[in-house]
Amino acid sequence: MNKKFTFILCVLALMLLSSCSSTQEKKVSPTNTLVTKNVSTVKPSVSILNDTDTRFMDIDTTTLPKIAIPLTKSPDNTTIFYMERTDKVGKTDDKTKILKALKGDTHQNINLIALNISTGKKNIISEGTPFISYCKWNTIGNMVAFCGGERLTVYDTEKNKLLLEDSLIHDRVTYFGWSPDGNSIYTEHSNLINGTIYNFKDGKTLHCYETDIRLYYKGTYGNNRYFATENLIVDEVEQKKSGGRLNESRTVLTDSTGNVLKSLSCGRFRDYYKNAVLQIGESGFGLQYYEDLEKPESREITKEYVYDVKFALGGYFLYTVKSYDVEKNIFMLCICDDKGNEKARVPVTGPYISITPDGGSAYTSGPLNEIIDLEYTLNNVEKVIHEQNEKIGRIYDAANEEVKLFKALRGAMDTYLKFRMADIKDYDAAVKYYINSENPPQMGFFDITTTFNDRKSHFIGSDCYVTDIFISKMSQKGDRASVVVNGICRNSAGAGSGVGSALEMIKKDSSWYVTGFSTFPDSKKAKDLKVKVDKIIKDMEDGKLFEGKFKGMDVRIGQIQFWQMSDPTLSTNVDHSNYCKVYLKVLEGGKEMVYKMVLSKEKSWAPSPPVSDRLSWL
Repeated sequence: MNKKFTFILCVLALMLLSSCSSTQEKKVSPTNTLVTKNVSTVKPSVSILNDTDTRFMDIDTTTLPKIAIPLTKSPDNTTIFYMERTDKVGKTDDKTKILKALKGDTHQNINLIALNISTGKKNIISEGTPFISYCKWNTIGNMVAFCGGERLTVYDTEKNKLLLEDSLIHDRVTYFGWSPDGNSIYTEHSNLINGTIYNFKDGKTLHCYETDIRLYYKGTYGNNRYFATENLIVDEVEQKKSGGRLNESRTVLTDSTGNVLKSLSCGRFRDYYKNAVLQIGESGFGLQYYEDLEKPESREITKEYVYDVKFALGGYFLYTVKSYDVEKNIFMLCICDDKGNEKARVPVTGPYISITPDGGSAYTSGPLNEIIDLEYTLNNVEKVIHEQNEKIGRIYDAANEEVKLFKALRGAMDTYLKFRMADIKDYDAAVKYYINSENPPQMGFFDITTTFNDRKSHFIGSDCYVTDIFISKMSQKGDRASVVVNGICRNSAGAGSGVGSALEMIKKDSSWYVTGFSTFPDSKKAKDLKVKVDKIIKDMEDGKLFEGKFKGMDVRIGQIQFWQMSDPTLSTNVDHSNYCKVYLKVLEGGKEMVYKMVLSKEKSWAPSPPVSDRLSWL
């Protein structure tokens, strides 16, 4: 009896376990017979650890500090290179100080360190250099190059020193490749697919405009094969007829003598895994995936601007794009399988990634110092996304005033720059981030909406844009703040434009707004010119100026704004201003009208006659 009872319990237990791991799916067959099918609800795990490429290597990191980010190991297995994050800023040619990264590059710096495996001795190679995203050895194995944050660093392991350091500091390198002989590096810039060539054997530098070299090497494929950008000879007349649509370069696979073995489309080579290849668009927008180099047909993965892209274990690849949350400086780390199908999209705080030498994890360049374990993430997508959102929320959802101010500033700059670079007129965002104010009078909301109404962007055909902006100057007193924002913005049409904006901000009803462009209300020049403008207004009301047009009218200052001569554009420094544009609020027949009046420094700040058209222009 006991045995029979025990047997029944076992059967019931098995049935219960089976019901927990499967569900019944009922379908009607073509013969109208009800068919019941067991469908498993257990999610299959993803395993990529057994599918490796020879370029990935295991490094014993037990001797490294906990904060170390491993980069590579020397071919002779004597030295491990790694980086540690630091607040220190090393040698740089940047003339504009970065107080706070606002949108785009987070400007995280690191110390680059070499560890002798046998002795344990550490050698700091470079201090305060930008976060490293790329690391490549030359074919000989005696030189290694590191690149990140538009900085290239080259180290000679035999001489134990940096090479051409002073020259490289002034060259904004975004990507590079070694020559087949291992003596030279071919570089890329953000606006040049082929940049400078550095020969480390003879110490010579060759700029792209000084040479007609056909091949710029970008990657080593193995077996004496190389990826390169080939400059194509394009007839100027035919190029003009095509409207500039003929490709002037393409990605090719060559042998060591430069013979082209295979060709791909126009773009910038970024990485390979076995027979698969990744390349971004020529201007950085778009990502093409070639699953098999033997059948070079590409699949477009995204049209967005791609900050970084790398292959990892198993032929999976990771790339980063901007997040569309304009108030936060965050990014989306996208993970795709070896077929190019997206498997995860994880929010992170940095745009650049460093893949661990074993190919299994990625470090980000963000302030949260994320380490994304690829296999764990693929098997726990929802959990990882939730955890990341919680961590990011603790940074950006804080109640302190600085966080609120920065969020409003990001939103305001996005509103302005997406119009400038992509002709997107977001009036709702203008209401959210801009406001007119008094004491002193400023018309930020009027300025941005009038710009929308008056102008068209030069880049109407562009549908994607990206910004890389930072705060270079800032002062805050209570409910007011003055901020200078610098940087660059780009669009998918291939255009780039510098950013320089001096903004006045004000807090109202617990929210921050931009209330003025280039108004500098606390400056001596603004105060002196207000005295002058007050006198001009009195003369206008008395009929002494502009043929008495404004005699007897109520005229008030709406805003005093400063412009510089080049272009002309709004000033970021009041002392470099050549013009002053004044908005005048004039009461005409019971209706308030806005005029602009321009004062020129060259004419001792004498006023031009006020006009009511083209108000957003000087």
